[in-house]
Amino acid sequence: MIDITHRELCNKVVDMIRDKKELIECIKGLLMTSYPDSFAAAINLILFNHYGLHVIMIQRSINPRDPWSGDIAFPGGRTKPSETPIDTIVRETWEEIGLANKQYEILGFLEPVSPKSIPSMIVVPVVSILTRGDIRSLKPRSREVERIIFVQLPILIRKLYVRHPYRGTMVEAFKDWYGNIIWGMSLRVLENLVKKIKMCESHLSKG
Repeated sequence: MIDITHRELCNKVVDMIRDKKELIECIKGLLMTSYPDSFAAAINLILFNHYGLHVIMIQRSINPRDPWSGDIAFPGGRTKPSETPIDTIVRETWEEIGLANKQYEILGFLEPVSPKSIPSMIVVPVVSILTRGDIRSLKPRSREVERIIFVQLPILIRKLYVRHPYRGTMVEAFKDWYGNIIWGMSLRVLENLVKKIKMCESHLSKG
């Protein structure tokens, strides 16, 4: 997991997936092309290549009224009336991190998920790929976002139980060298994505 303040990343323009084209096409082939008729929210899993695949995530600001206060999550949010999941993630991604939809391409959808605390809330994960832009242009644009981080996608997520820094409870999580903790629904979505990437890497290595 790499923080946006990391000098090496901040001083480079995004590598536009030249050497990952086959991998991206394979991932796209494993994604869903439709979404449920009924859903409450959508999130944007924005991939980019920089010496390996990364995904853009955010850390939510500390807010006692926010049930996900301080959590590491994906850009996204609740859907407004008449919006599709893509409409939602385009709006939320721009509002939260200043990334316009012309800067990424939609690849497809992961299987819908729900927070365990609100099982009736259907969330649609949208997977996209960054196609243009400068990493240095990304900054929090919403008071709901504390910071932006880049997560280098591992081949295998090793989970452990850690004490949540804001809740004080023990949670099953993925923890990086910087102490960033991904848990809950975000971890389940990340695991699903990593599983598909691993399948594609295995397939391509045999080809």
